[in-house]
Amino acid sequence: MELEDVTFQFLREITDDFSEEQKLGEGAFGVVYKGVTRNGEDVAVKKLKLCDANLNDTQFQTELNNLRKLEHQNIVRILGYCYETEIRPFNKPDGSKVYLEETHRALCFEYLDKGSLQKYLYDELCGLDWHTRFKIIKGTCEGLKYIHEELEAPIYHLDLKPDNILLDKDMIPKIADFGLSRIFDKEPKRTTPNPYGTHGYQPPEYIDRGEISGKFDIFSLGIIMIRIVSGSKGYPKCLDMPSDEFIDQVQNNWRKRLQSTCSSDSSLEAYCHQIATCTQIALKCVEKDSQKRPNIMTILEKLNEIETRIGKIKRTDESKDIRCQHQNINLMTSRSELDITDVQAKSTEVIELIVGRTEEKRKIMDLLLNVMSEKIVILPIYGIGGIGKTTFARLIYNDTKFKHYSQVWVDVTQRFDLKKIHDSIISQLSEKESQTNERHMIRNCTTKVLFGKKILVVLDDLWEDDQLQLKELKDMIYNDYSNIIVLVTTRSEHVAKIICTNLEPYKILPLTNDMCWDIIKQRSGFEDRDDKEQLMGIGLEIAQKCGGVALAARSLGFTLQSMNFDQWMEVKNSGIWNEPNSKDVSLPNHALASLKLSYSYMNPWLKPCFTYCAIFPKGHKIVKNDLVYQWISLDFIKPTKLLSNMQLSEKYIVQLLGLSFFQHSVSPENVEVYHKGVEVFTMHDLVHDLARLVIGDEILDTTKQGNNTRGGRYSFALLDDCSKPLELFTQYPSEIRALRFLNSDKFLLHGASSLFSKFLCFWNFGKIGIHDNVFSAAKYLRVLDLSECSTQKLPRSIGNLKQLRYFNASRVHQAIPDCITKLSNLIYLSLCGSFEIVAVSESVGQMEGLMYLDLSGCSGLEKLPLSFGRLKELVHLDLSKCSKVTNISESLERLTNLEYLNLSYCSNIGDLPKHLGSLLKLRNLDLSSSSYIDGRANVATLVTLTKLECLNLASHLSFMENLPEALRRLTNLRICMLCWCQGASRGDV
Repeated sequence: MELEDVTFQFLREITDDFSEEQKLGEGAFGVVYKGVTRNGEDVAVKKLKLCDANLNDTQFQTELNNLRKLEHQNIVRILGYCYETEIRPFNKPDGSKVYLEETHRALCFEYLDKGSLQKYLYDELCGLDWHTRFKIIKGTCEGLKYIHEELEAPIYHLDLKPDNILLDKDMIPKIADFGLSRIFDKEPKRTTPNPYGTHGYQPPEYIDRGEISGKFDIFSLGIIMIRIVSGSKGYPKCLDMPSDEFIDQVQNNWRKRLQSTCSSDSSLEAYCHQIATCTQIALKCVEKDSQKRPNIMTILEKLNEIETRIGKIKRTDESKDIRCQHQNINLMTSRSELDITDVQAKSTEVIELIVGRTEEKRKIMDLLLNVMSEKIVILPIYGIGGIGKTTFARLIYNDTKFKHYSQVWVDVTQRFDLKKIHDSIISQLSEKESQTNERHMIRNCTTKVLFGKKILVVLDDLWEDDQLQLKELKDMIYNDYSNIIVLVTTRSEHVAKIICTNLEPYKILPLTNDMCWDIIKQRSGFEDRDDKEQLMGIGLEIAQKCGGVALAARSLGFTLQSMNFDQWMEVKNSGIWNEPNSKDVSLPNHALASLKLSYSYMNPWLKPCFTYCAIFPKGHKIVKNDLVYQWISLDFIKPTKLLSNMQLSEKYIVQLLGLSFFQHSVSPENVEVYHKGVEVFTMHDLVHDLARLVIGDEILDTTKQGNNTRGGRYSFALLDDCSKPLELFTQYPSEIRALRFLNSDKFLLHGASSLFSKFLCFWNFGKIGIHDNVFSAAKYLRVLDLSECSTQKLPRSIGNLKQLRYFNASRVHQAIPDCITKLSNLIYLSLCGSFEIVAVSESVGQMEGLMYLDLSGCSGLEKLPLSFGRLKELVHLDLSKCSKVTNISESLERLTNLEYLNLSYCSNIGDLPKHLGSLLKLRNLDLSSSSYIDGRANVATLVTLTKLECLNLASHLSFMENLPEALRRLTNLRICMLCWCQGASRGDV
């Protein structure tokens, strides 16, 4: 059973920090809380108490190992677990500080509405009716039969009692709390000195001799059945009289109650016979001699027999039978357990171990120090793909000897674009976006920014080998009045020789086998494994197959961490190592083979998310939120009982980072993204090759030369010529689910739906006109990305894309058509940078499923419609740099699901409203340079936003009252920006 591995912080959130109000019950080893997930689902959280660490781990591991094997309607369903170690500071009496290790263990279960059986144990005269009691008896027996007889190795519960039988909304029983249960491999019995069971439910052979077997559970079942039939005092009351007398007494008591509900004498007698039989079975179960007790199969045969005899007897007045029923509480008592082998990173911050490059780095630094007086030095670092050139360049880039240098990192990629390189350099050095287009203007702008500075530039992954292009690149970077060092990474020795200046190119060598093994050990958690001695030889052989490629070792190391001995052997002996994987002669076969192996062991739910990334061109900077909403729009991610779409996507991202299939981008996509703190990823070229290899013919990519397969059926499309309709590329445009346009600034996005339509291309000051009906053929489109098209106008035909869920149309230069509000399935809408938009349609409130809305940079926007407050599903709202908009506050009060809110540079939205404090789910709030915090702003209203993790209050014009006190109460705050603020000293904060 696939379980969710959740963080302790997640459990804190859903249980209101384990508050008393959420507490359901408590046992010897644990406390059970009710949790409410972001999906609105109720779950039960069993948190193990912090007592004996060894006992806790044993309990925890046992229950998880047992529960993950079980799948039955009468066994409580486990949803997830948490096993997390936290290092906490502790101040000793002498003032010194020590750090203590605290391990948190918890299990998450389905929440059962009716609570535990213990709350329903009333005598025959009131409480549950007989039909319900029989259903509980039979269901409990079915669950016991499953664990005793239907598993490969039987599990004995060893703590069966009413507290551990939970009832769902239909009163179906489910056995819970497997903390003391054990697997016994079909052995009839054994003895143990360990404590099992609960006093009052333990059989005499265990009390006298420590003997345990399947008959332990049968004895406990007998007591439960007696108490179901006759109330909580039925046992030990039954011990004080002969069995026949007790059966008659129970039967007569039920006869009195049933007489008012049975429709005939025959039905009354049938019920009384059923009651007598259940009581007789229960008494046999509590025989002192375990050999005389029936097994669970015999018990169920008898129950099925008497159930058949009853037939379809209907109760006439159920309401009379429940008048003694009390309010219930869902109680799941103590004992806990967990298997901790499937350990994954809990954060997107994947720590990268850099192995074997210390001596090489020293050589490079010596070379650079000797030529630092030169006006420009260009040092190329070249080598095979995946060998670690980027990581090595980053090692040099982060060296303290360059701390006084301005630093720039540019991802160049295969699609060489001098303007993009220029823009990236300008934005990183001046924190402004470049608006320059002409080549001579680019040269002048760069000269101005570089003037008089010491600068370190990394040009990562350079493929361009045209000498004229490379000369223009060098000319652009050179400055007579600066000291510039440039590191270039490339696969090509030829490119390295052309670009180098004042230093010879440096060839980075493959890692040794021992170095690859060090990486695998670190990534797989090898040193913490109990079986590391057996795995040592296998691991060394796998390291040899990595061929000195760091990427291969990192990916395989992460894959191996959750594998057992047999799976390590499978990896070592896999036939994938011997398959031809690439035609690229600069790429050793083992690099792609190792990535294919990691992919083959990837969880099935993650595979489509990864392969979809083939829709992005090589070197593309993938914005995390954009990708996540595309995944959700394509139904690659669906919420579970425990985790929302967004929480699951966070786990997927962590997995892909751990596998090194994603890497955090060193350089920002643009200065705007950089300052918003948005997470941006890149895919290594080899990983992108793997994604393309796996996705195969599902993707249409017109950027590839010779791609003339109009007859193909495609799910995804990447187009670079938007002057042609979809029908020219595929006969089946209706099958495309995701459509992305690339570098479309020089084309007209055409809307003809007929193959023979005439095309009209025109320039309008660099803006693209979009004709009507351009997307009408793709009627099942889910994702439409026009973010790289600076569009003049959106066609009204977009309103016909009824299945569209993700729409990115940044930089639209005219009014947004009202038809967009007809896209009722839309969850993501970005119109950022559309500075000529002055209004949003009054019908925007109809898009009630919208979760993500980005209107940042819509500087012409003056007012939000009254219906804006109806967008109650909004989680992310960005209105930054909407400097003219005035009426935001009126809508905010109703947007209670917001987790991200950016109102930076909104200078006309008035004073800080008190109801901002009602947005209790906010995690990221940016009010920098907004009128909310201009002047004397009282930020006391923010103290209720206890989930805030990032807060930006930077402002030149602000004096904030009560700021230190407000910040102290925001205990989850990780990042707080207070640049230029008055009202708090550094010490206060």
